[in-house]
Amino acid sequence: MVFTYNDDAPILQDPYVYSDTNVLVNRFGINDYTLLNQKEKEVIKSRLTSELFKEFSGQAIDVELVKSIHRYLFENIFDWAGEFRTVPLYKEERFFIPGLSLTYSKPDNIERELDAILRHLNTIRRWNQADKKQCIGLLTEYLVKMWRVLPFRDGNVRTIIAFAGIFLYKHNVAINIENVASLLSRPVFADGREGLSLRDMFVGAALDEKPDSSFLEHALNL
Repeated sequence: MVFTYNDDAPILQDPYVYSDTNVLVNRFGINDYTLLNQKEKEVIKSRLTSELFKEFSGQAIDVELVKSIHRYLFENIFDWAGEFRTVPLYKEERFFIPGLSLTYSKPDNIERELDAILRHLNTIRRWNQADKKQCIGLLTEYLVKMWRVLPFRDGNVRTIIAFAGIFLYKHNVAINIENVASLLSRPVFADGREGLSLRDMFVGAALDEKPDSSFLEHALNL
């Protein structure tokens, strides 16, 4: 569950959710967490495809592109699609750091920090000399930094994955976005154990101590 906080004190009412729930206010008026999650999956599945890469191929790699991607994916779900979050976030994790949360960017710092990451990414010029695996390995470092900013109240993983596909498409590297998107939910194995979701993989790659990006890189290479 995601909680908002102010310094160390919990905020009783998150402005993004319906009162006394953990369900994000949405255009469908759904106030059940499971039902909204299912509806999101239906809507996003039709938009998180390779056609998305062509849709944004002409845009510059900048903050506005990230906003545009989020808006494109979520405009039919949330009124605030494409807008950076205005509240701090804290999320207890199940894997890598069970019961703890990473520290994400403060709302006032989101645009500046994201802009700095993208500006640095744009200085790299060796994409054409690298194969797909090398390109993904190099890009993953920046994807993790972007995700750690956590620009939006919801939908950050999907936005960053879409950004990855668009960026690589611009550099003539193809990824199978449908295969990658299949990992948005945790897989459940025959013995009942859960595997890692894409979000879990981002957490593992963003750890302050001993980060491991191998799971995420493997997913992007599927």
